[in-house]
Amino acid sequence: MVIATAESQKGDRVISQELAMGLALIGMGLFFLQRAVWIVAETRKGQWLKSRLGEDRAVMTVRLIAMSFALMGGLLAAGVIEPLRWE
Repeated sequence: MVIATAESQKGDRVISQELAMGLALIGMGLFFLQRAVWIVAETRKGQWLKSRLGEDRAVMTVRLIAMSFALMGGLLAAGVIEPLRWE
């Protein structure tokens, strides 16, 4: 695996923004995946999902969203997808 790096103005090697954002998304996704039951039980949005879908489906929905965060982060970090750039 090759880590994407870029040269700074001083000549130091730094990781790319895509890699940093991707790793952050992976971390968030894994954190929310671990805390899915808590999110459904303790947050307003989780309780709203629970009232609409039932507890099991609400937890699965939160887990699906968390897994998609981690997947998108992995694809971004690997360079498969790129962030939008406004010019």
